[in-house]
Amino acid sequence: MLRQVIQHEGLRGLYRGFTVSMLRDVPSYGIYFATYYHVCTQIEQLKQGVNVHPENASPSTQILAGGLSGTFGWMSIYYLDVVKSRMQAETAQQSPGKTWLDYAKQVYQRNGLKGFVRGLQPTLVRAFVMDAVAFYGYSSTLHLLD
Repeated sequence: MLRQVIQHEGLRGLYRGFTVSMLRDVPSYGIYFATYYHVCTQIEQLKQGVNVHPENASPSTQILAGGLSGTFGWMSIYYLDVVKSRMQAETAQQSPGKTWLDYAKQVYQRNGLKGFVRGLQPTLVRAFVMDAVAFYGYSSTLHLLD
């Protein structure tokens, strides 16, 4: 597939959807890590009455905070992921000169606002499970290496 993209679109084809990916990823990761930190510290504050760094929070807190951080991260940018996926599914020949805003308008014209959230529910379930395990696994690994 890589060879085919380069052959038909050149190196530029590899960067199709880059702008909307950056618009998606930068705020998403900010929300992701801020949510994790905030949820961990707030839960531990309620449970223990003291400030605890997320790496030292209880496993249940880390799992819940990790799951919520992934869920909130995806909820905040899912509409941009829909647009990015639409862009990357077409070749430059199929859509000459179209920007990510053109794709967003196309999604809205075809499906209204529902078009931007189609598939959101399974994405959120996957994000909760995956990020709960990822944050807990990361913290557990840090403790094992100490």
